[in-house]
Amino acid sequence: MKEAREQADEIIERARKAGDVHQQAAVDEARAERERLLEQTRRDIAAETSRAIDEIRREVADLTVQATERLTRKSLNAKDHQRLVEDALRELDFSSLSAGAS
Repeated sequence: MKEAREQADEIIERARKAGDVHQQAAVDEARAERERLLEQTRRDIAAETSRAIDEIRREVADLTVQATERLTRKSLNAKDHQRLVEDALRELDFSSLSAGAS
């Protein structure tokens, strides 16, 4: 009877240890998955921020050209367009938008 009890205690202890190992593995796996998802979310946010900034730049360029054409009442040539766009973009401060993506 004593031997059977010792064997039962040993079996229970091995089962407990196996359960602890399994539980720790599940916790580690969940942590790794959480980190993977967080990193993917960070990359998605950075990409979307970059796309939004590019869209804003294009809109500013278009609006600058339209406003300039209205003010001068003439159509600008390609060189004039490029110069105005570059001038407008140089004057804008996008650093606050870019800082939010970091």
